[in-house]
Amino acid sequence: MASGQGELSTPQTFVAAHIDACVDAVRELVAKKADKEGIAAKELERQLRLHLPAVEPELLRPGRYREAYDKVIPVALARVQAMHWQQTMIADAARLKLLQAADYSCRRGLWLEATDAPPLLLRFERIKPSIGFHYQAELHYLRALRGDTSLHYGVFLPDADRPMAYIAVSRCDRPYMIDGLRMTQYGIDDVVVLSRMYGLPGLPTNVMSLMTRHVIRAVRQLSQARIMLTAYNPLLGFSGSVYRASGFSPFATAPVGYGYDERGEYTTRRLARGVRLSEVETPPNVLMARGLDRLTQAALSAPRPVARISDDDYWGNVTVAGQIERLGSAVEKLIRSLKHAWLAEPNGCRVDRCNGQCDVSAVWLVRELKRLYQVQATYCYGTVFWSEPESEYQQCRSWVEITTGEDSRLVIDVARQLRHDSGGEPGMDHRLLAHRGIRYDADERLTIDQLPARRQVWSRFEVLDDALHHRQGVARDSVS
Repeated sequence: MASGQGELSTPQTFVAAHIDACVDAVRELVAKKADKEGIAAKELERQLRLHLPAVEPELLRPGRYREAYDKVIPVALARVQAMHWQQTMIADAARLKLLQAADYSCRRGLWLEATDAPPLLLRFERIKPSIGFHYQAELHYLRALRGDTSLHYGVFLPDADRPMAYIAVSRCDRPYMIDGLRMTQYGIDDVVVLSRMYGLPGLPTNVMSLMTRHVIRAVRQLSQARIMLTAYNPLLGFSGSVYRASGFSPFATAPVGYGYDERGEYTTRRLARGVRLSEVETPPNVLMARGLDRLTQAALSAPRPVARISDDDYWGNVTVAGQIERLGSAVEKLIRSLKHAWLAEPNGCRVDRCNGQCDVSAVWLVRELKRLYQVQATYCYGTVFWSEPESEYQQCRSWVEITTGEDSRLVIDVARQLRHDSGGEPGMDHRLLAHRGIRYDADERLTIDQLPARRQVWSRFEVLDDALHHRQGVARDSVS
């Protein structure tokens, strides 16, 4: 891993300290705007910080801070208003009124205690994926799903239907994070990432850190992982105190890519398409690690220098290519699981016809290949052509592709695999298929992180995902 300053892969031309100066200069405006709109000034300031890198660098100079504020406040305000509306909608289901009785704080065992008020016992549970994805997309400050999330957890007030706090765990798909650990005995399969965390407004003290400790315990029980990683962004006002209280230690810093869509709204690096990158130099994220067993935790807690992830490493290593040699058996196993899932659905599809569910099935396969095997597959929608001596038959459908080389990609026709108990290859090279007179022409190719934008397909996928989650017996399975 290169730890020095690499060749810059993105335009960065300014000093990040001016963002802090800009926020200081307009803080009174932020407070007045938040008070007028009935929203939290802290959240509005965070969105302002998230979007200030979108402006031209010359606006982040003394005397022009108001111009920078005026340029980004509309989109920052719109995002906070949308989040506030969602918080209001969820408040009753989360039973937040219970917290109004006293000034509660959270103790070990997830007890809420306060003077002159009855104690409240919180529930820690693994929750349905659709609930977790909703918190990611509508409540978390990034407002973006991580489609390959492996585990969703929540902390609930008594008799609540929605969690007051949420946390997500994903597999690690960034090689630079593993390199930054500088612990060669660990590989990608030994590491998970705490990828999202959110708490509703008015959360009692210590809830987030104690929830994190419960997640650590749950992951230790459910997986073979040895290390949990996470990150925080100082530019947005985060300090990492919740992570430190849960036993995390800093081990590296990494660049942050700030990208914005055509509306000027922040979008994550994973979404990539149509993104305009910031021209403002920004401070790095701080990466933190926590051992999931005593030996690993002792090694991570020992004093050592903090590594610096270079721009080349950050931008060059996006995802793990996956273990292609295991791909055939992996796809066969996943197709069998999917077939059983559809057969078990009372209102699901008939597997022999697939009943128009090839798109949902393809989304599920893309997600599982990434989540379980670190294979970056792509959801495709388009037309399949079968050439015959006197005619050419065509059909619109969805399928999965996996790039295996510069001009090589495997095509997995999920609908065909579900209809037939084929003993052949679950995926075939597109060139071989073309030689046989079968051509897959994609009108659209999407990664798992881009798929939520296709709301109609993604919402039906969540129905399937929730059903599988329920049948696994984890919908109300407490792991505390």
